[in-house]
Amino acid sequence: MFVQALSLLAGFEADPYLRLELDGVYSEAEVEQGDDDVDASAIITEATAGLEFENDQTEIELSAQAEYVEFSNPDFTDRVRYFARIGIEHEFDDHWELRLRAERSNRFPSVEFFDIDETELRARLRFEPVRAHRFGAAFRWRERRYSDGSDATGDGPRIEGEYRYRFGRYHYLELDARYEDIRSDDAFRTYDRQLVSVTYTHPLGRDLRVRPKFEWRVTDFPGRAVDDGGTRRDEQFTPEVEFLYWPGEWRTSAEFQYRRRKSNDPIRDFSGFRAQLMIAYVF
Repeated sequence: MFVQALSLLAGFEADPYLRLELDGVYSEAEVEQGDDDVDASAIITEATAGLEFENDQTEIELSAQAEYVEFSNPDFTDRVRYFARIGIEHEFDDHWELRLRAERSNRFPSVEFFDIDETELRARLRFEPVRAHRFGAAFRWRERRYSDGSDATGDGPRIEGEYRYRFGRYHYLELDARYEDIRSDDAFRTYDRQLVSVTYTHPLGRDLRVRPKFEWRVTDFPGRAVDDGGTRRDEQFTPEVEFLYWPGEWRTSAEFQYRRRKSNDPIRDFSGFRAQLMIAYVF
C-alpha cells in the first residue's frame, strides 16, 4: 500500500525486485590476508533487494545487499558483507544524463586493506551528442574506517573519465581512465592509483555476448618502505575475456583473466590466472 501510494502521488511507477546470485572464484596468485585486498579462491552467495521508482525522465532506486564469502584457503577468514544504496538518475534530454548515488558498505576489501567500512558519495554526468558516441565523467568521495584494531580512518576522491563508441546493439568499444587516492591517519593505508582500460563488447547471439578487455594500473603506497630504500609501487597489466549470457531473467557470466603484477616489494611481485563464474536470477 505504501509503495502504491508513493508511486501514485509522485507520478512514478514502482518496481520492486529481488536478485539472487552465486559466484565461484579461482585465483592462482592469491594475495595474502592481512594487508591488501583479499584476492583468493572462494564461493560467494549474494542477495539484493531493491525498489525502483521511474517516470519518463527520472529513476530512483533503493537497494540493500548481503553477501557471504567462503574462502577455499582455511587460513583466510570467511565473512559477511553488507551494502545499502540510494540513487537517482535523470535524463535532461536525449543528450545529457546525471546520476547521483550514496552508498554504505561494511566489511568489503580494498587495495590498502581487506576489511573496510565505507561511505561513498558519487556523481556521474554523461553526454551523448549522437547515438554512436557517449562521453562520461564521474567523481566519488570515499570515507573509510579500517577494521584492524587501530580505529584508523581514511578518505579521498576517485575521478573517472569514459568514452564509448556504439557500433550497434550490444556492440561497443569503451575507453576508461581513472585516478584515485586515499589519505589516512595511518600512513600505511595511504595510496594513490592510476588506471586505464579498453573494453570491446560484441554480440554472439540474441542473449550471448563476448567482452575482451585490457587494463593497466599503477598503485603507489608512500607510507610503505621497501628494501631498496624507496616506497612500494605496484604495476599490474590484466588481459581478460568475459562471456555473458542473459536469457530472460537469468544472468550468467564467465570471466577469465591473467594478472601480470610487478612490484618493488618482492612478496608482491607475482602473476597468475584468475577465473570467475557467476549465475543469478532476478525476480
